[in-house]
Amino acid sequence: MYIGPGLLCYDFFMKSILIRATPISLGGSVLAGLLLLVGALVWIAFQPHEPSVALRVTLLTVWVGLLAYAADAWSERIEYEGGRISFNSFFKKRVEIVLRLTDDILVVHEGLNQERGIISVRFRERGGRLIEWPLGPLWHRHHLEAFFSALEKEAGKKKMFEQVR
Repeated sequence: MYIGPGLLCYDFFMKSILIRATPISLGGSVLAGLLLLVGALVWIAFQPHEPSVALRVTLLTVWVGLLAYAADAWSERIEYEGGRISFNSFFKKRVEIVLRLTDDILVVHEGLNQERGIISVRFRERGGRLIEWPLGPLWHRHHLEAFFSALEKEAGKKKMFEQVR
């Protein structure tokens, strides 16, 4: 069950929790500003003053790539259902983790680290295996905290979830 953008939704009968990225965030405003800026440059490049075709193609390619990135970031969702935590979006493969095999969950706020994403979620399983999910710029920290705190209660483990800034 899902109620609105970025809101936690509980379905007590199915024991499922869903959270989505939302464009109404600091990262969303930065991404929207970049889309507007590059879009304006593309519009200017296609005006009748005859800029080079290479400039038009380059700006259009950058704008389409940025638009695809924004769509992928907006479509990110994390869901808990039936003992499994899953993460997916338009362009990322669906990844699932079994909650009962997870020892701890660490949410790391990376800043603007391009290699790891804006926020990373790290799961350490019982065998010591570390699984990392890089999240996009459209997540609210307090929604993620509430989601993983609810998972901590569901698993019945204290101190399973922590965060680092």
